Amino acid sequence: MKLVKILKEAQWEGNNLKESNSYYEIIKPFPLYVMTGSHPSNAYYGAGRLFEPEWKKITAKKGDQIQNLAGGLFYVEKSKKAYNMHLQEPEFRPFERGRGSFDKFDLSKLKEVDESQAIGKIRVVGR
Repeated sequence: MKLVKILKEAQWEGNNLKESNSYYEIIKPFPLYVMTGSHPSNAYYGAGRLFEPEWKKITAKKGDQIQNLAGGLFYVEKSKKAYNMHLQEPEFRPFERGRGSFDKFDLSKLKEVDESQAIGKIRVVGR
């Protein structure tokens, strides 16, 4: 019984959105960071040079969406452009294992929508 309690406490909490494949319409604007591309870093793995993501601070617009998909957390514009996103600017840590998004959203600024209302056939920018 103690082991079960320890394992539950040690579990990764993640963000406060529902499980993967959940969709949210933005009803009130808020700031966030989107990945717009990458550039060479000063870090190497063996003989290979690593690339550092470039993050840009923007304001999420009313009517756009946040999509929590199996491949990551995306900010999706009405034009179907999608960007990897975070609420805070991420630090470049190439040798630490990523554990997904720990962002905590103000759920009063989002409205959950059904998959049928999700902006579909998105094109991810900046990868």
